[in-house]
Amino acid sequence: MDRIRSHVHHWLDRLEELADATSELDHATEQERAALQAEIERHQREWEAQVEALDHDRRLLAEAWERLEHEQIAALSVARSPVEQSRPTRAPTPAPVASPSVERDDMVDRAILRQFEALRRDVRRTAESRGHASP
Repeated sequence: MDRIRSHVHHWLDRLEELADATSELDHATEQERAALQAEIERHQREWEAQVEALDHDRRLLAEAWERLEHEQIAALSVARSPVEQSRPTRAPTPAPVASPSVERDDMVDRAILRQFEALRRDVRRTAESRGHASP
């Protein structure tokens, strides 16, 4: 009987040791889980901050394009207005032939304007596809 009692006590002690080890393992696992959750939350905050910064930059870029567009329109209208004012009100006279360098400059200006307009459309299209209206 003492021998059985000794085996039972030994068995109970062993079960208690296993329960303590399992409890420590559960505690360590819970600490790891909390640390991982904190890291996930930190990464989420960083990601949200980066998205917010990108969206802010996108709005600034759209505003800059808008200002540039207005400035170009204003510059074109200023450049054309003296020519239009100097035209006679009578029958139009044949336009003087522009020098090749003036024609090249005009071609370059038009090419730059076409590129700007294409880029502006792309920026707006991208902004609209992301669900943001242009400011």
